[in-house]
Parts: sequence; C-alpha cells; structure tokens
Amino acid sequence: MERSFDFVVAGGDLRMQYLVDILRGRGFFVEGLFFGNELLSSGDIFSKNLILPVPVINNQGHLTAPLYDGLISPVKVIGMINGVKNVFGGVVPDEVNTFCVDRRIKCIDYMKYEPLVIKNAQATAEGALKLAIENTPYALCSKKVLISGCGRIGKFVAKYLKTIGAEVTISARRQEHFSWISSMGYMPLDVNHLSDNVGQFDVIINTVPSVIFDNVVLENMKDDVVYIELASPPYGIDTQMAIKRGINIVKGNGLPGKTAPHTAAEAIAEAVLNTLKEGEV
Repeated sequence: MERSFDFVVAGGDLRMQYLVDILRGRGFFVEGLFFGNELLSSGDIFSKNLILPVPVINNQGHLTAPLYDGLISPVKVIGMINGVKNVFGGVVPDEVNTFCVDRRIKCIDYMKYEPLVIKNAQATAEGALKLAIENTPYALCSKKVLISGCGRIGKFVAKYLKTIGAEVTISARRQEHFSWISSMGYMPLDVNHLSDNVGQFDVIINTVPSVIFDNVVLENMKDDVVYIELASPPYGIDTQMAIKRGINIVKGNGLPGKTAPHTAAEAIAEAVLNTLKEGEV
C-alpha cells in the first residue's frame, strides 16, 4: 500500500537524521530512508519533495549514506518515490540534475542558498577549532597558525583563532584579499611564498581544494606541524608525500556533520522551506 509524505529524506549522516526530526517537529509528515538496513520497494511511497544529503554522492558515485548497510544510486532513489516534483540536495552532480530535468523534476542545490552557506561555514570553522585543540599537545594561545584560503570558512576560522590568542596568518593570491587580511589584524602571506615561510607555523588549516602544499613546501614544514584538511578533493596537500614526510594530517571531512549536525540540519531545513515558500519551485 502506498504511503504519502510531505517530505522524504534519503541518506546522509546525522544531519539528515536530525532534519527528519526537525521537519516532523514543525508539523510535516516525513519519512527517513537509508539510515539503516531498511528495504524499500518501488511504489511504496508518494511524496512531492525528496531531500538528498550533502554531498549527494560519495567518492564511489553512490548515494552518500554512511548509516546504510547497502549501496544505491541517487537516481534510483528518485525513481523509487512516486509523485516527486522537487529534489533537493547538496552539491548536486550533473547526472542527478540531468535525470531530473529529463523528467521535468525541479532539482535544487541547497548548498547554493546563501544563508545556509554562511551558517555551514561558521559551524565548519567551529569544528576546525575543535580539531585543532584536540590534535595539539599545547594551548593555541600565542601559537602560529596558518590558514590557507580567504573564503567564508577561512575567515570564520581566523576569527575564532584570534579570539583565543593565536597568531593568525592567512595565505591568499589576490591583492584585495591581502588588504582585507591586514585590515582585520591578521598577517597576509602570498601563496607564492609559502615555501619560504611555512616552517614557522605550528598548525596549518587548509580550505583550498587545490594542491598548494606540494613536495617543495612540505620539505620546509616543521616536523611536528599539525595539518588540518577542510577542503574537498583534490585537497590542498600532496598526501602521499606528506605521509612519507611524516606530517600529521587531520582530516576534517564531514564537518559540520560530525561536530554540529543539529545546527547543520536546521540550516538545511530553513533552506528547503524558504525555497518552497518563496515559490522558487
């Protein structure tokens, strides 16, 4: 027998589980799928709105569903839900968008919703600070920290680190970024001069998804430096060379889902509900 829901939330980590609870708490009829070993037969469920995780797919091309025992593609999930009109997801791949367009289904990437992006950056920065504290044997006060990248996450990380007394340097490429960095009381560093300066830093936090910490730069890092990776693939460091060099790499993938899943879920809920309210779908 077909069951009808206002929203179906499929896959993802704790963020998506909290999202189910948040939407239910606001009076919506919601079904959560692929959080365990549940089975779903095609035609069982009707819903106009399907919410997929962030990112929609993992590195293997399957639906991101770390809590699910099996493997399934996002397009198969879409095809299993009757009546879908709107598909929401974070970092939606081309194949999912094309699948939706071909079937006249609206496909909305909620990670392009600016209020969510800002909240996500702030929560990610808090998670990065937590990783830095947990993975260093010293207080960060007066320690020299390099933040690679001057985007939203980098700016929030810098703010939090400065608050606790760290000496913050931000590396960037553009002149306008250097001006902003200096005006906020941080030390600017041209990416082209990383190799000559990287040896002074106790902690490095990367937000740039491009390999700028190559073999030449790695050779000049402190032996006991803590490198925290917040960027997506291909990441900011030559991983194989870093391992050979003995660099301590702390992976920050999954933030803020690991450190602030409820906050992240609230932001996703607001993005989805406001998009529907504003009539963008």
